[in-house]
Amino acid sequence: INFDDNYKIFFLGGSTGFGIVSSSDETTISGFIQKKINEDKLDAIIINAATPEAATIDQLYILKENILKFNPDMIIMYEGWNDVMLVDSLKFNVSYEEYLKNNYWENKEILSLDFQNKPLIKIINSNIIFLLHRIDYKTGIGIITFLGHQVKTNFDMSPEKISPTILAKIEDNISKNWSKVCELGEKHGFQTVNIIQPILGTSDRVLHFDEKIILSYDKQDMQYIKNLNIKDKLQYCKNVFDLRNTLTEMNEELIYFDRGHMNDIGNKIVAEKIYEKVLPLVMKDMQK
Repeated sequence: INFDDNYKIFFLGGSTGFGIVSSSDETTISGFIQKKINEDKLDAIIINAATPEAATIDQLYILKENILKFNPDMIIMYEGWNDVMLVDSLKFNVSYEEYLKNNYWENKEILSLDFQNKPLIKIINSNIIFLLHRIDYKTGIGIITFLGHQVKTNFDMSPEKISPTILAKIEDNISKNWSKVCELGEKHGFQTVNIIQPILGTSDRVLHFDEKIILSYDKQDMQYIKNLNIKDKLQYCKNVFDLRNTLTEMNEELIYFDRGHMNDIGNKIVAEKIYEKVLPLVMKDMQK
């Protein structure tokens, strides 16, 4: 493929976009989108620039420092979950200028002791799973970190209380960083597509037995994602799509490995929905 002769789409997101539990590069979300592009014989290419553990602030950085020089035609931002999980990290509590001065490990440092003392966090930070998380930049290896679900038969699926203050901070973080990306799009002449991702529990569907186990342990992420309302806070962003309810009809199908990472089936469904949204934008650009 001649990179420069193709319509260039860069796909930004976290580990769910990167595809750490996908069976191959071709079965990531961007891999399935490329398959649709090829089927339609379009002169376009999608580059998977998603990075495990990246939130919107990181993706703004990646765009500015690594992607702009390639003259992108479209940027797709597939996000939500990491901004929820990492809301208490240093990078969301300093200015962008200060963020640039810190290294990766400083910026991801969690400031809240309550978060650090969560049972799951203590497990991840105290055994070999932590090592696996640090070397997950290869599609498929991440599946190892999701083995060993506990056996549970009684599910508490009642909603957990969430903090309006934290929700507002999450909304402000996402809307601020997305707006900066969309402003860059207007300045440099590329399309921006902003997508609120689905995670376990945001779609109206009957969950698989294993998914009920996962969700019964921690429902807060889902509650924050479900309650996100950022559209009115965005500036410059014209193509904002809500995919939180994308998997509605997948009743009792096993889709999720944890609260956010989907298997190949889920990736394919999400990819097809994204392609449906972006295809008219791509075709319009190509006709110019």
